[in-house]
Amino acid sequence: MSFNIDFEMKVRVEFSDEPKSKAFFIDGDWKESFYDLVDLEDLASSIASGFVHETPTFQPEHRTFGFFLEGYGLFLRTSYTPETYVLTGQFADDCGGIAIKLIDELEAAYAEGTA
Repeated sequence: MSFNIDFEMKVRVEFSDEPKSKAFFIDGDWKESFYDLVDLEDLASSIASGFVHETPTFQPEHRTFGFFLEGYGLFLRTSYTPETYVLTGQFADDCGGIAIKLIDELEAAYAEGTA
């Protein structure tokens, strides 16, 4: 017997300045080089997907953990909430800032036996 297992986790993507993020990622030239996204929900899904597939590594120049998302930039773990990562550098200035927060860890939500 074998099983198919569905997993769930919850990630929050927060835009500090929604109009600026929309202007940069959705309406601006950024999409010509990276992803053609239609709205902020699509953008948040793309960022969250990248987040769950990356493994944070220690960033010695920043003295914290972080990860690089292709097309978005470097997200660094904050010292005040370790499960929160914020976008740094020029992209953060250009898009008004983005934070990613792990709300619920990955866990098995459903198992189905197969023949």
